[in-house]
Amino acid sequence: MKDAAFFNRRGIDFLQAGQFKEAIQCFKQAIELDPAFPDAYHHLGEAYTKLGQSVVPAAGSRDAGAAKDEGAAGPEADAANDLYDDLRSVSLTAIDNVWDELFANSPEEIHNVWDECFSDPSEDCSFPAILEFLDGGVENISKAVLFQPANNDDLTLMEESGDGDRTFPLHRCSCIRMAGLPAEFAQPKDLSCHIEIIETINGKSYQKYIPAEQNLKNLILGFSRKKDNRFKYVLFPIINIRKRTQKRFIGEILIEKGMIDIPDFRHALDEYNRHRQLKFGRIIAKQAHILYPAVEVEIQNAYNNKGTDGIKVGEILLAAGLVDRQQVSAALAVQKKIRQKKIGQFLIEKGILKEEEVYIALAEKYRMPFIDLRQQTISRRMLTLLPRELVLKLQVLPISQKDSTLVVATFLTDVPVIKGIISKYTKQEDIQLALTRPTHLRKIISRLYPKTNPAS
Repeated sequence: MKDAAFFNRRGIDFLQAGQFKEAIQCFKQAIELDPAFPDAYHHLGEAYTKLGQSVVPAAGSRDAGAAKDEGAAGPEADAANDLYDDLRSVSLTAIDNVWDELFANSPEEIHNVWDECFSDPSEDCSFPAILEFLDGGVENISKAVLFQPANNDDLTLMEESGDGDRTFPLHRCSCIRMAGLPAEFAQPKDLSCHIEIIETINGKSYQKYIPAEQNLKNLILGFSRKKDNRFKYVLFPIINIRKRTQKRFIGEILIEKGMIDIPDFRHALDEYNRHRQLKFGRIIAKQAHILYPAVEVEIQNAYNNKGTDGIKVGEILLAAGLVDRQQVSAALAVQKKIRQKKIGQFLIEKGILKEEEVYIALAEKYRMPFIDLRQQTISRRMLTLLPRELVLKLQVLPISQKDSTLVVATFLTDVPVIKGIISKYTKQEDIQLALTRPTHLRKIISRLYPKTNPAS
C-alpha cells in the first residue's frame, strides 16, 4: 500500500535529481492522501520554487475559493482567515542544516580561556561601566559598584561621585559592560568556556565567551578576549535574551559528551568518503544489474579510441548497448543522492549516532532544553491551547505550564516566528521551546490529533 510518506520520499528523490515536475506530482499525491502532511507541503513549495513558479492554491483553499467566500463575515470567518494567514507565513525546513553543522572540515578547538581573564580577580570594588538600554540609549558610568541581584529583577549601582545608590530594573538593559569584576564574583567549578552568539529582544547580537557554569540568578556573564577592549566583561539580563547559540559544531558536543566512539567514527568516516567517491560505472552496473567488468571493458575501449575525449560514461554504455537512457537517468539520480548525503545522516544509518543523541547535542548548541516525550504526561487542557491545523502544520505540541511559562515541544531550533504565533493563540507571553526527537513528536501528534474523516 503506497501511503503519503511513500510519495513524499519519491518526490524528494525526484527533487534531488532535478526532475521538478515529477516531484510536484508526487508531493501532490502525498497531500491528497494526507492533507495534514506538513513535509509534503514544504517540499511542494520547494519544487515549485525551483521550477520558477508560484505555488498554486489547492482546491478548497482560501485563495481558490475567494470569490465564493466574499460574503462570509463575522468573528468565526475572521478567525479562520487569521489562522490561514498564520499557516501560510511559516515555512518549515525541519532542520535541514543539522547535518551541515555536525562537523567542521578542520574543527578549531576552543581552549579554556577562564584563567586568561579571571585568574587575577581585582580587589577593587568599583569599575567603569557602560549601560546599554533596549531603546538604544547608552549611559557611561565612571566608577560603579555593581551589587549582584538577589531575588528581584533590579540592579543597584553605587556611583563614587557621592550621589548615593541608584536602582534600575534589569528589563531596561540589553547588557551591562564592565571594565572589571569584583572578587565577589565567585570562580565557577566548571572552567570551560565556549563562544556564544547572544541575541537580545531588541535585535542586537553579541558574540562573547560564555562560561558553562553561571553563578548569577538573573544575569548571564560573558567576556571578550580582544586586547583593545577595555570593557571586556559583559552581563546580559536573562529576561532580555531572545536566543543563545554556541558557535561550535554539533560533532564537538557529541564527542565531548562521549556519544561518539572515536575509532568507530573514523572507520565510518572512511566508509563515508569511499561511498561519496563511488565511480559512476559501479553505480550504473549495480542499478542495471550488469557485471562491472563488462562496464569497465567498454569504458577502457572507449578511452583507448581517439576522438572520445570528454565523452561521459553513460554515453559510452548507451553506445555499447549495455544500458538504456532510463537506467542512465536512474543511476545519475542515485549518484547525486549519494553525494548530497550529509555525514550525520550516514552516521545514523550506520548506527554510529542515534537521533536522540543528535538532538541532545542540538539542544546544547542552541541552549534549549531537551525533553523525552515518552516520559511526559500531557493534560487535556494543553491540547485545547492551539488549533489542530496549527499543531499539524508547525509540528509543535504544548506539554506543560510552569508558572507563567508555557513549554512547547518542537524539533526545530528556537524559531521566533513560531514562538510569536504560539503566543498569539495561547495568550502566553513567555513561550519556551523544548527540543525533542522528530519521530516521537510526529507519532504523538498523530495519536492526539487523528485524521478527520471529510465525510463525517
